Amino acid sequence: MLATGDAAKVNGQEISMREVEMVVRRSVDASDIEEKDLTRIRREGVLQLVDQVLLEQRARQMGLAVGEEELS
Repeated sequence: MLATGDAAKVNGQEISMREVEMVVRRSVDASDIEEKDLTRIRREGVLQLVDQVLLEQRARQMGLAVGEEELS
């Protein structure tokens, strides 16, 4: 089952269920897992993405964000 919509909002930045599903797919083969376990893994994925967004936001506040020139 593919979930849609928003999973969370972190300081105004939305995390979509699509992003969560991508994290889940990288972690496990969803076709071989029970729904209760899939729910737990989705929850863990949301928490992982929230942590990532918080770190990105904090890095930007501290001036640690990588600019376009540095990326190329």
